[in-house]
Formats: sequence, structure tokens, C-alpha cells
Amino acid sequence: MSQETKSYYSFSSNIHSMTLFLFWKPRRHRRRRRTRIVEVKAKLNFEDGQVLEALGKSFNIRIRQEGIRSRASVKDGVLSIRLASGLDGREKKRHTVNLARRALTKALLPEVEKRVRDLNDVHFKSEIKRVRLKDTATLWGSCSIQNNINLDFRLLFAPPHILDAIIVHELAHTVRRDHSKAFWGLVTNAIPDYKQRRKWLRENAHTLKPTKTHVPEQLNIMESTSVKEEVVQDATQTYGGTGPEGDMDKAGRAELT
Repeated sequence: MSQETKSYYSFSSNIHSMTLFLFWKPRRHRRRRRTRIVEVKAKLNFEDGQVLEALGKSFNIRIRQEGIRSRASVKDGVLSIRLASGLDGREKKRHTVNLARRALTKALLPEVEKRVRDLNDVHFKSEIKRVRLKDTATLWGSCSIQNNINLDFRLLFAPPHILDAIIVHELAHTVRRDHSKAFWGLVTNAIPDYKQRRKWLRENAHTLKPTKTHVPEQLNIMESTSVKEEVVQDATQTYGGTGPEGDMDKAGRAELT
């Protein structure tokens, strides 16, 4: 075999080894990925008459189908959802979930943001840009390079100390952009029992959703004409227009996502 041929095979072998090095993942990383797939989140579903608990507050859900646009509002502990007439079953569910999520986010985000900033002031003292609630498929939270803190909407249904654990995890990323030993030191310094809280979330992720409790019929305050008119007016003010917080028409335009 010539020297040139030997050099070719040596070069090819090095390229092959480098490729294996770049794409091979240690067993512990592959295990972590499987664990995240097993951690199934609950599907959001909102029904008329339900009572849901979010951040320690109770909300009675009232759903009516009337008019040409779908809209929602939160007022005096009532989540009122008006669906456009003529929607089929699938459209009704889509409109209901999107509007309920948006209305609850609008009502509860100030409290979540205060929680984030208070924990940051105590433990990290970083500059936080924005705090947002999102409906995410796999992540419970994220921290952007601009220090925007994003949290999954379902955490509103978690116990407060579980929400705090995820908040602290994301705040720690404002100091360390990795999952190094130093990063976990920041997390455990703020929450010594973080592992126990995270274990609870893995085991109970499927339970973070509205409850199935229904309000007794005699407590159906939507039967009151005066209250009904007040809620409709409030809904128009909250969801008027076609922007990110606009309402939805019969065809689903300006859909809240």
C-alpha cells in the first residue's frame, strides 16, 4: 500500500471518529430525554359550570353561545366565555381553550410577574425584561438571552411552591446559561429541596388542569340580567379589536393563540 493510500485511509478514519464524537450522546443524556417524553402534560379543557383553582383563587366558568364573535373576560371570580353561534363541536373547544387561557393569563400574570421579580430580588438580582405565560408542549419554563422568563400556563394550577421551583430554575439561567455544577448550586442555594419539588412535578404533571367540580345550579349568577349585562360590557372592553388580545369571529379569525 502506497504512502498516499495510507494517508487517505487515515484521514477517512479520523473523519469517521470525529463524526461519532459529535453525534454520540452519553447514556445519561439519552435517559434524560426519555424521562421528558414520559412526563406528559394535561390537555386543557374548560367546561361550563367548572370551578377551577389557579394561584389559590377560585374561578367559576360560565360558557354561553351567542352572537357573531367569541370573547371572554374574568370578573368577580367568574370566567365568562361567549362563543359565536354556529360553531361546531371542534371549533367550540378550540375557541373555549384559547379564550380561557388568554383571559386567565391576563388576570393572573401580574401576580406571577410579582412572584418572579420578588424571587429574583432575593436570590439573583438580575435584570429581568419580561415575564410571559405560554402554552408549551414540552418545557415548563425557559429563559431567553435577553432575560425574558417564560413559564408554562399549566403552572397556574400547580401548588405555589412548585411554581416557585420552576421560576428559580429559570432565574438561575440569568446567571449561568448551562446546567453545570455551578448552576445547580445557585438553584439549591435558593431552594434546598428543589429535587423533591421537581420530582413532584414529574409525577403529577398530568393533574395540572381545571378541576371537574361543578357549581350548583342555584349559584348560576349568569341568570341575573344585571350581572349578565355588566360581564358582556367588560368582555367587550377586554377583548375588543383584532390584536393579540382581540376576540374571535365565527370563522375563527383573530384567534387567540
